[in-house]
Amino acid sequence: MTRHFLPLFILILSNLSAEAATITGEESGIELVQKLAAIRADTLAKAGPYTAHISQDSTFSLTRTFVKLKMEFLEQRNGNLQSVTRTSKGTKLTADRGEEPINEEERLIIGESDIAYWHVDNTFAYIWPRRDYDQMPSIAQVLLDGTHARDLMKYTYGWGSFNFQSLAESMGQGKHVDAKIQSSFGKVFALKLTVGDPASPDYSADLKIDGNQGYLVTSASMFDGDGVLMEQVLVSGREYEPGIWLPESWQHDIFRYPEANGVVERVPADHSVSRLTSLSLHQELAPITFTPLGLDLPNGTRVLSGDSNETMQLTFFESGAFISPDEHVAAASK
Repeated sequence: MTRHFLPLFILILSNLSAEAATITGEESGIELVQKLAAIRADTLAKAGPYTAHISQDSTFSLTRTFVKLKMEFLEQRNGNLQSVTRTSKGTKLTADRGEEPINEEERLIIGESDIAYWHVDNTFAYIWPRRDYDQMPSIAQVLLDGTHARDLMKYTYGWGSFNFQSLAESMGQGKHVDAKIQSSFGKVFALKLTVGDPASPDYSADLKIDGNQGYLVTSASMFDGDGVLMEQVLVSGREYEPGIWLPESWQHDIFRYPEANGVVERVPADHSVSRLTSLSLHQELAPITFTPLGLDLPNGTRVLSGDSNETMQLTFFESGAFISPDEHVAAASK
């Protein structure tokens, strides 16, 4: 599971100067991970606030269900602040109900103190205090993962659970992360990462890191604790400005292993191909972009907010403010 909020990351890298973060080829695996995180952070600092448009073609299958989608992402980012709008169009085919159209729009704001989410066809929006992923309400985790899962940063900093920021944070918290350089050729490294007890790891991955493309992860294979291949990623990078390398396209495959007649087969459960279709760097983005007001809610939208599933409170959005149910009834009666 990718962690999106990593306060210890800055502490871990605070003593890594630009010179110290230079890859020499003599690093241990752990040193390489820390330097890679620092290099990628420096790349984004150079890029400044940006607006990106991402196009994605995706297919995935569940039991008796097949979904084909074309998604468009509008992603705006300023440091650790982010706004994502995702539109999805496609079809869902089920054995029981046949083919059904999909036409959805979702908006997600990750601000300084709040996370806000709204499915445009829903009369409810959600606001939670921004905190570490593990401390968020379960509904917030589900919605965050669904909207945020394939954003540009996931592939800029590494990938998924092997995001270099997340690994640096895990090291700072004492979690066992074993990193070994398997081979190197010039600026290209093959890295083996194992997370958890070496005798019984939680998961592991084989990564290819290309220094000729700004030290992006250009391929990755993720395995479960038993060494079974679960996911694969291929990334192609582009230098958008001198020294600013970001993914231009990426392919992500997730596998499952159903058993039929005593035979287990690997089948694709989720396949997606994404392309960064436009990118504007060094932008001036309005502060309201990264607040709940950036959701652009219509008047009368019901908003659930709180620290947990049990403490969610209801308010209504009216004329740029969030008001109580009593205030909403009073305003409606005027």
